[in-house]
Amino acid sequence: MKTHRFETQIWLSYRREEVFEFFADPCNLERLTPPWLHFEIITSPDIVIEQGTLLDYRLRLRGIPLRWQSEISVWEPPQRFIDRQTKGP
Repeated sequence: MKTHRFETQIWLSYRREEVFEFFADPCNLERLTPPWLHFEIITSPDIVIEQGTLLDYRLRLRGIPLRWQSEISVWEPPQRFIDRQTKGP
């Protein structure tokens, strides 16, 4: 099975801890997603994020409801985290 990997880098004028905290909060994914996708996190906002945490989402793409799940596979605050899709389109 072929796997795909997406990586990117960007320089920000904020402390690493601040940037990590922002991107590690699943609620901020809603803030970053275009409103026309009607993105919603199904998982409770009180969840503790750590390696192995599962997060469930839903959105609508061209009127079609989609659900997916991601797993935090690497959790190394404040350096990095990796999430991978475990279910979904």
